[in-house]
Amino acid sequence: MIVDPYFNGEAFDTYLSATKPEISVQILADRYAGDIKQYIEKHTEQYKTKISLKRSKELHDRLVFIDGDIAWIMGGSIKDAGKKATYLIPLASPLAIAKKEIYTDLWEKAKLYE
Repeated sequence: MIVDPYFNGEAFDTYLSATKPEISVQILADRYAGDIKQYIEKHTEQYKTKISLKRSKELHDRLVFIDGDIAWIMGGSIKDAGKKATYLIPLASPLAIAKKEIYTDLWEKAKLYE
């Protein structure tokens, strides 16, 4: 799961273009959801991947979750990685699990972007 209110299509192309069909990806974004949707459609058509996109206005943090207990929190948007100074901090497993529960709840409440 990727949580970033400003995640965009360029970031999708940079970080998710090599996603394999057996990997499921959830993107919880906001501002550029329409841009991301176009990239997901092309990628899904070509590679048959399972990528879901939901939009929420309740986002502020930027996090990446892998499976249930691995997470990183970052200071800036993923779309700006390498362009602006930021940080990437791994979260200890108990904290990662707690954060994942919070964002899973947000995911459930968020609107599927179609």
